[in-house]
Amino acid sequence: MSTEMKPNVYGGDDCNIHEPRWETYAEGDMDSETDHGDIVLDCKTFPAGTIVIIKTPCCPKCDMDVEMCKSTENCDFDWKEWTEDRYG
Repeated sequence: MSTEMKPNVYGGDDCNIHEPRWETYAEGDMDSETDHGDIVLDCKTFPAGTIVIIKTPCCPKCDMDVEMCKSTENCDFDWKEWTEDRYG
């Protein structure tokens, strides 16, 4: 099973707001599910040895993770444009 934060890049009245949402795929399912809520991982539902990995994108320009890239003035990569190209 995997989940990706795939925003609706056409949200809001003017279709220009990025609305966060999770898109979840389960092995064997034909379709994905979209959810705007929290991801809840109850340890009682998983067997011993289950590993949860969270990956965030890295900037193709400065190679820092997205939050570090946005917080520095040394990189001018346009994350809004990247998001719209990828999920629009």
